[in-house]
Amino acid sequence: MRLPSAILLLTVLSAPAAARAGTTTARPWGDGRDGACAHANVADTTVVGARRFEARPEHFGCAGGHAHTAPVGRSPANATGLRDMLGNVREWVANCWNPSYAGAPADADARHDGDCARRAVRGGGWFTNPALVRPANRFGVDIADRDSDMGFRVARVD
Repeated sequence: MRLPSAILLLTVLSAPAAARAGTTTARPWGDGRDGACAHANVADTTVVGARRFEARPEHFGCAGGHAHTAPVGRSPANATGLRDMLGNVREWVANCWNPSYAGAPADADARHDGDCARRAVRGGGWFTNPALVRPANRFGVDIADRDSDMGFRVARVD
């Protein structure tokens, strides 16, 4: 068995690029809410029912069948063969938090300056408002924060 040369956290730039897989829409499956439950584990009617919330515009109108995190590999692969790149968990990335891209590296390397007591998080999870379930969603969280809809993905570098 050949081992990879490195396993890394994705970065604030590599995470959305991997999720988009060359698309230019808000989400890999399109701009609208249609198709969300077929492509990602999102805040939907299953979550509303399990948590006894009223159905509101802040939830997708479909039922994916998972009221919390879903098994990995459930969603279809995107154009580059990657699965589960949006939904399920908001993605903690390697970058320190910076409110803008000013001064960021020209390549997709992680940024290690700025507010390093906070980290950048991308995407949206199983309980995220639909407007924020998109690869472009980016915000900062305290490094001590823990939440059931926040996790990470790694990349293997050969």
